[in-house]
Amino acid sequence: MHAIISDSPGGPFRFTRVDPPVPTPEQVLIDVTYAHVQRDPTPAPGTGIPGAAGCGRVAHDPVGEIAAGTLVAFFDAQGAYAEQVVVHRDRIAAVPESIDGEVAACMLAPGILAHALLHGVRDTTDGDTMVVTGGGGELGLAVTQLAAGLGGTVFSVVSTAHEEELAYDAGATGVFRYFPDAAQRICEANSGSGVDVVIEASQPPLPEALHPFDLALQACRPLGLICAVGGSVLAAGRSADALLNELDEHGGLFLTAPSLDWYTRTADEFRLRSQAVTRAVEDATLRFPIGGVFSLAEADAAHEALADAQRVGSVLLRA
Repeated sequence: MHAIISDSPGGPFRFTRVDPPVPTPEQVLIDVTYAHVQRDPTPAPGTGIPGAAGCGRVAHDPVGEIAAGTLVAFFDAQGAYAEQVVVHRDRIAAVPESIDGEVAACMLAPGILAHALLHGVRDTTDGDTMVVTGGGGELGLAVTQLAAGLGGTVFSVVSTAHEEELAYDAGATGVFRYFPDAAQRICEANSGSGVDVVIEASQPPLPEALHPFDLALQACRPLGLICAVGGSVLAAGRSADALLNELDEHGGLFLTAPSLDWYTRTADEFRLRSQAVTRAVEDATLRFPIGGVFSLAEADAAHEALADAQRVGSVLLRA
């Protein structure tokens, strides 16, 4: 089969022939339709094939639980940048034929994390207020759509005019840029108060005018919660002592760094969240714009597109 090989996260990538994978009883062999392109994918040990998420059809289930030809989405795989991949059966979600394959390939990772942020880290209810930085990205748009559907008020922070349009379309009450006074503007739009939750979902390159974590500190109400998903806390260069002092000075704020691993620890939890995401996509509560589709041999170009600050939407490799 054809696959992409890489010696290090993020490439460069080589298109070549490799032996097809063989599933263990805990795994399912999938004919990959689309692989979800993500930043700096780690090559799988032993094969050097990167890629963790995508969609395709079941080629073989060694224990016969899943019928051949079943359309599935998957994440937490090793080696998705290939024509075939083996995935643990606890990381596979059946997908209705009504859902487009391009959307199925990119919906699980951002969709499940968005669901966990709103129904795990903190239960979002009608009237809650939140700021979402990185509001034009996959996770930011997913959080905005789901939170708005729950009756929350979402203030999105984006970098471009196109992202601003998408954020409003996703249900944001207000959309802001990374200007030095962005937090002040957000508080003014929120009746003069800070918000209940800041979901810091920005991705590199971080804006120079206002660091997303500084915005989070300034826009959150006393005893509010900052969910640092985007990793800007580490990029901010603060020591642990300085970080704790700032959280206290800005109102005794709570800080958490949620990840998919901790909110899909069991097969039941993965199933609950993946089914919720699938239903939301099927009824159009949750939409994922596609920013580009490339052939498997064009992996380098796909990653260049992903790094383009003007690009909006998920990037896929077509196997």
